Amino acid sequence: MYTYHLNKLAQKFAEIRMKEMVNAQRKLAQSRDCTAYIENQKMILEQKSQEEVNELFAAAMGSTGVPKKMSTKPDYSKYRIVKRSKFSTSSSPTSSSSSSSSSPTYQ
Repeated sequence: MYTYHLNKLAQKFAEIRMKEMVNAQRKLAQSRDCTAYIENQKMILEQKSQEEVNELFAAAMGSTGVPKKMSTKPDYSKYRIVKRSKFSTSSSPTSSSSSSSSSPTYQ
């Protein structure tokens, strides 16, 4: 009679232990999911904050940097474009002096 009650009690304790183990494993899985979720959110926040820092830094460097010099192009509308002919009537001084000294004149 006592053994029957002891066996029943041992069965109840085994069932309770199994339920506690299942609950503990479930909580552990949830906590792992929670920690993974928390780590994921931390990483996302770090990336966002890093992007914000980069944007602020770029804006700060752009505002405090030396202003870019605006290059102004000359206004060529004042000048008249004249086509040059291939055979120029006036010769340059270098070509005339070289041609006169290199070629002797025969008379």
